[in-house]
Amino acid sequence: SSRYPGLDVSVRTDYSQQIVQMVLADEVQMGLERGTTHPEVETIPLYSDDVILVTAASDYFAERGAVDIKDIGERRLIMFNRGSSYYALVDSALRDAGVPVSPAMELDNMEATKKMVEVGLGIAMLPRVAVAQEVERGELREIEIKKMTMPRREVSLIYRRGRPLSRAAIAFI
Repeated sequence: SSRYPGLDVSVRTDYSQQIVQMVLADEVQMGLERGTTHPEVETIPLYSDDVILVTAASDYFAERGAVDIKDIGERRLIMFNRGSSYYALVDSALRDAGVPVSPAMELDNMEATKKMVEVGLGIAMLPRVAVAQEVERGELREIEIKKMTMPRREVSLIYRRGRPLSRAAIAFI
């Protein structure tokens, strides 16, 4: 960018705990993550995003538009790996609603999860922001779950407490 000549921006993806560890190890100046707190990390909340149930456009849930929570337990559920904060968020919400979680698949990639749902291999609870384009194009359908409080994920920017940030990092914040 002309505002910051010579600035090299690197983007990496990982689980929230690993992002915190990268910040603490000074491997990165800042990170974006969900729901992790640490005494050596400053957190700036950025946005909150609804988690929604999505199905393939051809799925029989799609014709109904809304389903009972008990119906979820009878379907092939596609989830993120158990080690992720996202798995814990969805697992907790379903258990609180009385649905035992037994995923048919556990994946570590949002795009792969969306594709599995699109081709009809199961249903998934995913962040609205991550599936907005597919829902708008009709590739996925958002399904209301009756009598369930849907989880929200909080996305925050984090950086190491007490470490001076570069001018570019300050401008980014």
